[in-house]
Amino acid sequence: MRNIYLKTTDEKEAIKIFHENLKEFFERKETEIVEVSKLLGRISAKSVFSKTSSPAFHSCAMDGVMIESKITKQARENKPLYIKNSDFEFCNTGQYLKKPYDSVIMIEDIKVEEDKIVILNPVRPWENVRIQGEDVIEKDLIYTAYHEFSAVDLSVLKSCGVTEVEVLKKPIIGIIPTGDEIINSNKAQLGKILESNSQMLKAMSEEIGASAKIYDIAKDDESILKQSVLKAVDECDFIVVIAGSSAGSKDYTLKVLKDLGEVYVHGISIKPGKPAILGKIKDKPFVGLPGFPVASHIVFDNFVITTILKKLKKSRPQKQIIKGFLTKQVISSLKNTEY
Repeated sequence: MRNIYLKTTDEKEAIKIFHENLKEFFERKETEIVEVSKLLGRISAKSVFSKTSSPAFHSCAMDGVMIESKITKQARENKPLYIKNSDFEFCNTGQYLKKPYDSVIMIEDIKVEEDKIVILNPVRPWENVRIQGEDVIEKDLIYTAYHEFSAVDLSVLKSCGVTEVEVLKKPIIGIIPTGDEIINSNKAQLGKILESNSQMLKAMSEEIGASAKIYDIAKDDESILKQSVLKAVDECDFIVVIAGSSAGSKDYTLKVLKDLGEVYVHGISIKPGKPAILGKIKDKPFVGLPGFPVASHIVFDNFVITTILKKLKKSRPQKQIIKGFLTKQVISSLKNTEY
């Protein structure tokens, strides 16, 4: 039996319909606690506050000597000031500024003699000193909810005494390749197609902060596909079936989705990618992709990636656009968006 779709849905209308029916998916907020060292690219689930000030104490900002600024007031270039060893202490950058010292003279601005140093200029109070809390004060808000952590952020968190953060769980995308002609192999075989789409889709998922689980190839059998989909629904947050979405006699994706959940769109006005399917099973999004790799990529990017980014409250990474000239005429359809 063939699945015949009589009309296609505009791409923007399709994504609107799809998202309007995924309210539970977008509202569901699952979180986990993650160590700072593993936070790169993760999204904060709530605001993050510093546990300690940074710096946590007054510290020397230069190599040199710790000194009380008041005793340097008389220093002049034409009248050097001699300071005995008991009135200062040598220091290195980052070292705790001991009391009663309130400033640091850089090592290059002093002349060291046996029992004293010689300076030519006075220093001001707190000169060449990093004040406690200069960067961040204890209990300061340092990151808001839904912040994507960068490499620099990890350093900031550690410097503020934060060791772990509550983040959004990575959505798991279940990827099910299908087809009697598809094989998992590194060698080509006559009449067989090497399964490659799932690796591309898994990498695309990981690029935007999701994770992916690739299932065994489901043969062109309705009961086998149904069992694979049910397993993915139990284990994943988003189900993607590769191939079987068109109108062939062995295309069972639509039938399985109708039996297990809801179909919102079958057929989208894009080329390639027209036979895509959008739906839901147990409040989990479901997308049926065409098997042709370029079409699979386009539908996955435009519907799966867009949906995951919305759930994670992330903006879409900007793509580089390069203008060029076609070397031959291309006949284009007025009713489809072409990629």
